[in-house]
Amino acid sequence: MRAVADYEVVLLRHGETHGYDRDGGLTDRGRQQAHERGSALAAELAPGATVRMPHARTARARETAAVMRAALVADRAAGRPLDLGPTYAEPWLDNLRVSVDGAGVEAGTAVGDRLGLVGELPGWAVECDRFDSGHGPSKAAGGPIQYWLRNPMLYFEPPQVAAYRVWRGIISAGASAPDRLVVIASTHSAPRRHRPRRALALTC
Repeated sequence: MRAVADYEVVLLRHGETHGYDRDGGLTDRGRQQAHERGSALAAELAPGATVRMPHARTARARETAAVMRAALVADRAAGRPLDLGPTYAEPWLDNLRVSVDGAGVEAGTAVGDRLGLVGELPGWAVECDRFDSGHGPSKAAGGPIQYWLRNPMLYFEPPQVAAYRVWRGIISAGASAPDRLVVIASTHSAPRRHRPRRALALTC
């Protein structure tokens, strides 16, 4: 991949969602958050910049990207030209993954599957319980994500791997890039924890 002269990445967590035990979309507040963030970004983007908008494959990340793009389109109509591409699903940006009976699934899906189980639990379900509620006082210090970041787990993807995945998605977005590129990536809080809120300029 050739070097990109001006490559900026904005890595965002999705807006407020209806819950994490299913693939739910955004609440009204979540849509407002996404709209406000899109409007704020529109004011910061240089006229003529090429904007790519990958997102994780969950409904909440997809809707966040769509609402932000709509805000950018409105700004472009107001006289700030952008080369604004469509939103698109990028598997590398997915939420942290859990091995459920040997298959890697998104954490919310694993939690939903676990809620449907009764009786003796398989190892992955026991670990889901530990992730979701077994960390006691650490809830006040960030909840299950902090637990995941600090404790080795057998069935949950390691934080380093999740961070690498997100980084790989960012690099993929820069393939065949123009000289002035902005990647606005909508993802999840877990794999984003090892990256800065506003990424530095990149050379790929």
